[in-house]
Amino acid sequence: MLTTVALPKEEMGRFAVLLLPDRIEGKHQSEVVMELKGKLLIRESVKRYGDNDWSDYVI
Repeated sequence: MLTTVALPKEEMGRFAVLLLPDRIEGKHQSEVVMELKGKLLIRESVKRYGDNDWSDYVI
């Protein structure tokens, strides 16, 4: 299993549905930047390095 980042897909979809009608009608033409909280899912594709925190993994 690969180590991945889980993103809030439902929240991303909701936002896209709200933004799409404005884009189609030409009301919202500027770039939209949003920050979403992701979660690092550490799986078998990394190896623990030493006896340290979760950040000390090697890919």
